[in-house]
Amino acid sequence: MSPLRTSLWLLFVATAPVSLPAQSLLKDVWAGGGSSNPTYLTVMGGAVYFLAETPAAGIELWRSDGTTAGTTMVADINPTPGASAFSIVSNQPEFVAFGTTLLFWANDGTNGRELWRSDGTAAGTQMVLDINPGAGSSDPWGFTVSGNRVFFFATTPSAGQELWVTDGTAVGTHMVIDWWPGTNGGGGYAYSFTPGQGRLTMVAFGNGVLWNAWVNAFPVVPAGWVPALAFSDGTAAGTSLVGSAYDPRDLTPFGNGFLFSSYSATTGTEPWFTDGTVAGTFPLGDLATGTAASVDTNSLTLFRPKIVAGRAWFVANSTADGYSLWSTDGTPAGTSVFFAPQVADPSSQVRNVRAAGDRLYVEVYTPTYGSEMYVTDGINPPTLVVDLNPGAAIGWNSFVGYLAIGQGRLAVTTMRPTDSIGDEPCITDGTAAGTHLLANLATSSFNSSSPREYTRLGGKILFSAQDNGVTGRELYSLDVAGFDAAEADAYGLGCAGTGGAVPALAAVGAPVLGNTAFGVRLTNGLASAPTAVFFDFAPAAIPAGPCTVWIQALTIAAPGVTDATGAFQVPLPLVGAAATLGLEFWGQGFVLDANGLLFGGLGSLSNGAHVRVGH
Repeated sequence: MSPLRTSLWLLFVATAPVSLPAQSLLKDVWAGGGSSNPTYLTVMGGAVYFLAETPAAGIELWRSDGTTAGTTMVADINPTPGASAFSIVSNQPEFVAFGTTLLFWANDGTNGRELWRSDGTAAGTQMVLDINPGAGSSDPWGFTVSGNRVFFFATTPSAGQELWVTDGTAVGTHMVIDWWPGTNGGGGYAYSFTPGQGRLTMVAFGNGVLWNAWVNAFPVVPAGWVPALAFSDGTAAGTSLVGSAYDPRDLTPFGNGFLFSSYSATTGTEPWFTDGTVAGTFPLGDLATGTAASVDTNSLTLFRPKIVAGRAWFVANSTADGYSLWSTDGTPAGTSVFFAPQVADPSSQVRNVRAAGDRLYVEVYTPTYGSEMYVTDGINPPTLVVDLNPGAAIGWNSFVGYLAIGQGRLAVTTMRPTDSIGDEPCITDGTAAGTHLLANLATSSFNSSSPREYTRLGGKILFSAQDNGVTGRELYSLDVAGFDAAEADAYGLGCAGTGGAVPALAAVGAPVLGNTAFGVRLTNGLASAPTAVFFDFAPAAIPAGPCTVWIQALTIAAPGVTDATGAFQVPLPLVGAAATLGLEFWGQGFVLDANGLLFGGLGSLSNGAHVRVGH
């Protein structure tokens, strides 16, 4: 950056506005001391959709835009007074955002549990198809978006539970294949389900899905029908087995494929990898030697890999190391133990692992500190962040609630600062100074508000919590602005130039305080053309012919020339000064282009880019 541009940047930083965090009860849906139990929070568009219960309507579909006035019931799908369209005890509800449509199952009291859709309005909430006609239920579940379709499992009297696909319309909803011919059903295996912690048995892959199918006389296991890994492109002809993985669970995207857990009669349940081919599906090792299982044996070894620094990290109970932290690069040779506290102390164990930016937050139990948060960069061994609940008491139960914020190391999680305060929303950046209570929502006999299902909606985090008995378990919100979270994201659409190419503006690295290599990069512009990236403190949507200006004013400009590939990078070093923490700004790129749509040949514009400097 030139001296002039550096001076402008420092002036820009010095005049940045500052905001503070806030938290509040969003709405007392079940007025008074009753609990509406908001559950299954799912983002679609500018709203969070969830289930909530009231005495008059029972359990129905609700939505919230993050404001009290904007938190309303979408529709009373089961119109019988007090009757529920959903159950949060059995037949696990599932929502999936499919463009501007929410797909889910519901029971209107007449047609059983069937496939429904909603656009967020009462008029736009309707049954897609009565798959099991009449009062019977097809119990659709496992909704997985792949391209312009949604795959799911559903049950009919003639075929049993099989793989189905929909485009959101009745005519576009049909069974893919009667995998297990007859009434038995050959699709899907329903594992125990906790809100926000579903066992993934189907994931999008290529032009279709990898899914859990039932097969007969499977290799290396006793004869009989058992679940196995299969692929489907949505047609019967394009549906087949993938490798010899039995009982695949928790498929997690990694590299050019997926990690998952699978069972064999010779090794027990172990970590596997697949690239979607038979040859590319294999175990990563026999971590618990012999027929013992190293993963998916209990809540501590649920196979939920977290990706940091190009490797996947998970908890396994291995023969040599006990409950320990492992990592893999997706190959057997690249799979190894990283941290094994149980070797030195049989009473200690790794219990869970979470990720935030370039850090792993590891729940470790020791007799000295109890269950607390440890931090590692994946190179050095985990170290204790802070003994939050002093002594051997539990300070962090990482299974309850967790949400990483932005691209940095900041996370909101449920922790227990002291036994008297109980489980409450806390924040951490991986340091002792940066780990503290956000709010003590339950201050009376309830002790713990037990917040869960943290869900990001724009500048807010919505979650479920219970108070001291005045309002019960209801929907709460936290403002993200005061968390000083490092964030960088794109918004809006660009405006084309030569050949229809639309410039794109994106961050280079994470806007973490002290990252002197941070910047923004313009790509896909006209080659060797004059260009500039403009910045301001506020976004906008100002029409400019067929284009849109996405910032309110051109407060600072970084001019230059695109290279031979049409790219231009603006360095914005975050030197570590305290004044830059919480700085929030917006940018947009311009390229001089005689074929651009901006004002009939002036140039082309990029999308907008939003940046918040933080931890």
